Parts: sequence; C-alpha cells; structure tokens
Amino acid sequence: MQIAKARGAHVIGTASAAKHDLLRGGEHGARSAGLLVPGGLLISALGGNPGFGAEQAAELGIRFEIVSVRPSAGDLGELLALVESGRLKVLVEETVPLADVAKAHELVEDGHVTGKVVLIS
Repeated sequence: MQIAKARGAHVIGTASAAKHDLLRGGEHGARSAGLLVPGGLLISALGGNPGFGAEQAAELGIRFEIVSVRPSAGDLGELLALVESGRLKVLVEETVPLADVAKAHELVEDGHVTGKVVLIS
C-alpha cells in the first residue's frame, strides 16, 4: 500500500477490526470487491482468496491481480529511496535469533503476523 501511494495511486485497504489502525481504512476478497467501482483493481498478496478470483472479478467488472515478490537491483534501489525519504516504513513485529528459525516459521505460518518477522544473528 505504501509503495502504491508513493507512486500516486488512490489506495483503500480492508482488514479485520484488529488491524484497522494499521491500514486506516476470512471473506476479504468478495467483501473488498464490493467496494470497488467498475474498472477498479483488487490486489491480493495472499495468492488468492477462497471463493474469489478472476472469474468473480470479471462478473463485477473489476480486475483481480495476485502480487508476488521478485526483487531486482533496480526495484531494491527504488525501495531504498522511499525508505530514505520516509515514505516507506517497515513494521517489524518480532525479531528471532537465527538459531530459532523454526519459531520464525511457526509465527509466519500461523497467519496472524501483522508486520515482518526478522531473523537476527
């Protein structure tokens, strides 16, 4: 969301009530799609939402895209510039010693992590 805003997009986020403060703004896909005007774009970083996908989006006259990360040197340079300018802030939820990498995986797999889990040596 921060990157899209930095590039000039009008961004609206949806989330569970516990995460409203994070976004300022279960069944995310269908509920979120209902908020868009025809021609709008729904982006998911989750690899899709159960019960919602491109077919349902087309029926509503919107686009649905799944985002995955494939960093490149150029992209990382752009991100660094956003961080340095204060326009991109990383939310670190927990730091975990590298020796406890299994714990870090458990935290992420649980699905309730809001920020990043960072491994430290």
